[in-house]
Amino acid sequence: MQATSCTASSAARSSCAFGDKTVETASEGHVFGEMALIDKSPRAATAMATAPTTLAMIDEREFLFLVHETPTFAMQVMRSLAERVRNLDARG
Repeated sequence: MQATSCTASSAARSSCAFGDKTVETASEGHVFGEMALIDKSPRAATAMATAPTTLAMIDEREFLFLVHETPTFAMQVMRSLAERVRNLDARG
């Protein structure tokens, strides 16, 4: 199923997993689900809050607006993607 939104965490912690394997732990301000929104493919991982968390759903229209109007948001997303790739690469 094609993703129609990504999520920004505004409090607490959450984790992203492939099946039973946790691959990332996110904290306040972390964006996840953006890869599926960017390339319109199915989500690759499941996110689960590990404590009470407030989330902001960002659909494609809002995502494009944020990227266009807030370059720091675009940089945050790109840094997050780069960090994720480096971490997965280091794990082998």
